[in-house]
Amino acid sequence: MHKGDLFTVATVAKTQKQPECPLIDDVVHVTRGSHSATRKDEILPFGTMRMGLGIVTLRKTSRTEKVENTSAFSSGPTQDDCVPNFPYLRLGLRPTLLVTTKNRKLYRELVKNYNPLERPVANDTQPLTVYFSLSLLQIMDVDEKNQVLTTNIWLQMSWTDHYLQWNVSEYPGVKTVRFPDGQIWKPDILLYNSADERFDATFHTNVLVNSSGHCQYLPPGIFKSSCSIDVRWFPFDVQHCKLKFGSWSYGGWSLDLQMQEADTSGYITNGEWDLMGVPGKRSENFYECCQEPYPDVTFTVTIRRRTLYYGLNLLVPCVLISALALLVFLLPADSGEKISLGITVLLSLTVFMLLVAEIMPATSDSVPLIAQYFASTMLIVGLSVVVTVIVLQYHHHDPDGGKMPKWTRVILLNWCAWFLRMKRPGEDRVRTFDSVPQAWWFPFIRFCWV
Repeated sequence: MHKGDLFTVATVAKTQKQPECPLIDDVVHVTRGSHSATRKDEILPFGTMRMGLGIVTLRKTSRTEKVENTSAFSSGPTQDDCVPNFPYLRLGLRPTLLVTTKNRKLYRELVKNYNPLERPVANDTQPLTVYFSLSLLQIMDVDEKNQVLTTNIWLQMSWTDHYLQWNVSEYPGVKTVRFPDGQIWKPDILLYNSADERFDATFHTNVLVNSSGHCQYLPPGIFKSSCSIDVRWFPFDVQHCKLKFGSWSYGGWSLDLQMQEADTSGYITNGEWDLMGVPGKRSENFYECCQEPYPDVTFTVTIRRRTLYYGLNLLVPCVLISALALLVFLLPADSGEKISLGITVLLSLTVFMLLVAEIMPATSDSVPLIAQYFASTMLIVGLSVVVTVIVLQYHHHDPDGGKMPKWTRVILLNWCAWFLRMKRPGEDRVRTFDSVPQAWWFPFIRFCWV
């Protein structure tokens, strides 16, 4: 036989009864050809591999097919008839088939008489201990208006299932088994203060079980939780949002919920909030319906607002607009723009006040700090407009219409002039306090001013 010829190696199909193969229904044909048939960069069809001096092609054939060459296979009906005696195929297929067989057999044995509604404990009088923690990945949104916190979290739950244990020596190579949702018992731990329409926002993943019965369940989810947001010190506020988890139907006598520290190693930084910490606390609550306690685990997400955005877009413009109100008193009365400038500044502050009102929740519990600042600034600017109107009224007063009342002259020309350190036109010296008409409350004003 020449090197370039193709030859087919098949299993011996004798008249004797062949053993049944539990995993392989058809025998594999191995066909080898020379290197000259294909190039190295040529894409081989499915079931074809390069091996040794040529190309090996795998194809299915029937058990009764005639044999052309039996040099590569065992001639007797042994237990290895299910796998060809070709050395390369033996090294690649044999361990995988064994592990797959053991894994399938173990899975069938574990779920054979298993009841997922039964609490998996050896003693029914003892509670099942469940360790609970979470891994905070991202703070997605903080809705101050609706008071809802949206977070991306991986829950971490672990417990020991008494019915899911096996001997490793009987199932070599099988270290862990994965059970889908609904196959085994799982704790019904939910977020008590959920604001989601579905309430349970977790994605039900597989449960990882090892030979000792230790179960590990890591469901991810996008959680929407109700959070009482205090905007008193906005935009310099710090918020404390609680995530309260607990079993929905099991009490403390049946399920002992234990807390573990939260993990923030994979946290993604938020552009608006800084994460201060996620401390946890375990507590037990008693209800009127039941005598047993109901344990829960509460993680408090502490976040602090970043003030750079609000400082540049709200505070700095407000300070500049407020400074424009001082220019109203520097304009000449004959310019005719004193009232227009004052009203323009007042309207600008009103627009910024509306922007703050859209962000803040509609509550009367507390007034934000920035809202107090805008309100006080608007009040001062409004008073400046009123004073400007009074000044313009006396400036354009008709001299023939009467003299200025004495009380007005004393307040504006004497008291206000002294208070503002102003002097009358043509006056060479600054009026002292002794030259001002005294009143019974003037000493008190002077004492407060000093």
